[in-house]
Amino acid sequence: MVQLKERALQLQAAGHAEQSLDGVLEGVALGRELVAAYSEPVHLQELAAMLYGLASILNRLGRALEAVDALQESRAAYERLQAAGEPGMVPLIADVRVRHAASMSLLGWASSAVVESDLALASYRDLVAGPDGSQHLPDLIRVLGMNAGILSRSGDPDLACASADEAVRSFMANLAAFGTTPQATAYLTSLLESCRVAGRVHAARDRLGLALSADGIAVQLAQGLVEHGGDGHRWWLAAAVARHGAHLVAAGQPGTGAARIRQARAIDAAAADEELAVVQDLPAEQQRLGLSLGVALRRAAECGVDGVADVLDLATDEPGTAMVSPSQRCEPARAAERAEALGRVGLATLPAAPTEGVRICVEAHVMFALVSERGGAVPTFWAELLDGLVDAVGIGAYGGDLVTWRERIRQRGGPS
Repeated sequence: MVQLKERALQLQAAGHAEQSLDGVLEGVALGRELVAAYSEPVHLQELAAMLYGLASILNRLGRALEAVDALQESRAAYERLQAAGEPGMVPLIADVRVRHAASMSLLGWASSAVVESDLALASYRDLVAGPDGSQHLPDLIRVLGMNAGILSRSGDPDLACASADEAVRSFMANLAAFGTTPQATAYLTSLLESCRVAGRVHAARDRLGLALSADGIAVQLAQGLVEHGGDGHRWWLAAAVARHGAHLVAAGQPGTGAARIRQARAIDAAAADEELAVVQDLPAEQQRLGLSLGVALRRAAECGVDGVADVLDLATDEPGTAMVSPSQRCEPARAAERAEALGRVGLATLPAAPTEGVRICVEAHVMFALVSERGGAVPTFWAELLDGLVDAVGIGAYGGDLVTWRERIRQRGGPS
């Protein structure tokens, strides 16, 4: 199993995910046989790790639903080990959670993805605050980057940008900690995702100076990734250079920006053009990134919805904010109470401004879900909120995820 795992990691590091799949599947099959035949915990832990790696490959190959199944099995194995008293399981479970969140985000299960990512991030924050905190700092920064990507696809873009900014700031302030990490490729790709999210959101909010700063860091990181991981990662470099060029043009430097774009196309034309198709049209980019809670609440206020002033503090669109995930919107002890106030504003907004109302309602639902996942009591209003949300969005991947939460509440006997 060790040899199969090492070979798969080498292929992934070189950017050859598809070629590594057969070896990982073989390792998983062998791991299941060993777990069935022997009771030693090491076999279960090896299987959990192989399943975690398998999910990464499946996500890259566009097979996110299979990745979800692998991650559920991996998490169950780690939790079994944790229950048996095996040490060191908390960060491993957090890693599974955030990768599970990424898979769900790719499937369109938006609110579940945001909840899982938030829980993973909270676990790493607790670890960093603990007695051996410094050794977990690189992983916290990596998870902040993954959280930013998940939020940019499935949640509040302002939180996504804040999470990305914090990841990059923390990385730049703690470069020495990354000099000794054995997984440089994984960390660099996560940080590149952070820079990409920060650059895109800042540019869409007309903060081009901040966007260009993030772009410049991305180019440096991508150069390091190619040097460390090989030409299989040139996509990242071409995309970073192209994004930098597009934002230079938007910032009034057309000559310098056009030169950057030519450079990007010389590195990898397809990757450069793919990135340019996303970032060059800033109005379309604003729409693509979606509504933030802050924008939605301001629209609700314009519509005359009562109670907006009481929940405005739950949102922020200021760069540099410390609020990087939904659980940080307020004090944990008041989360259910504040979520109800936000949800009532959302439901009242739906008739006049449906898109904004949905954003507000979803953010309230996420706050309720986080309270529930941590064992807290939530009011019966949560079910009412989900009924209104499902009626508003219909049954697709997005609405289906909300229906799953509604059914989970009913199976538990309703909110308490």
